[in-house]
Amino acid sequence: MDDSFDDGTGLELASVIVPSNVPNLDVAPSSIDLAAAELELSARIGREKSLRKKILPVLDRYDYIIIDTPPSLGLLTLNALVACEEVIIPIQTHYYALLGMRQLLRTLKVVREEVGHQIEIAGVVPTMYDARTSISKEIIHGIREYFGNKVFASAIHFNIKLVESSMAGVPVFVHMRTSRGAQEYMSLAKEVMALEQKTRSAAART
Repeated sequence: MDDSFDDGTGLELASVIVPSNVPNLDVAPSSIDLAAAELELSARIGREKSLRKKILPVLDRYDYIIIDTPPSLGLLTLNALVACEEVIIPIQTHYYALLGMRQLLRTLKVVREEVGHQIEIAGVVPTMYDARTSISKEIIHGIREYFGNKVFASAIHFNIKLVESSMAGVPVFVHMRTSRGAQEYMSLAKEVMALEQKTRSAAART
């Protein structure tokens, strides 16, 4: 993925997309070298639209394109937001995650008002939830109070199998399909698909 941002290579996004070991799932893998792309992007005109331009030629190949971003809110994340129609916000049920959420909301405002791209919040996913702690309960209550029906019903609890699958570099469904983490993400996927179908049906009626 980092090579596709490098003007010197001339690589298009299509050339770095590879099939995964999951049926019907392609990936454009990245590496730590992608961090260097942020420096290169900072010198470009229209830098916030670089990823959007890269995605356009492959847009018709896929039903969905999902961009996984780092928790930092730099130029790469801004590129991802400008390239997307909707954003799903995962929020760890920890205090510092709430501070990061406020910064993200400010960034979304910049995308809408200054870049002129009307990105919508599709939903909010509470993660790393631990029902045994009062702080997790308080934060998830605050998230639901602020975002209302934008919060998905599927909260993702802390689960060691999610950690193990991440370390192994494989989806949790491949690592252990029957784990609680896998089942909760499956429930989340069903919620997202149902929401998408509802949105498309509403758009078709207008």
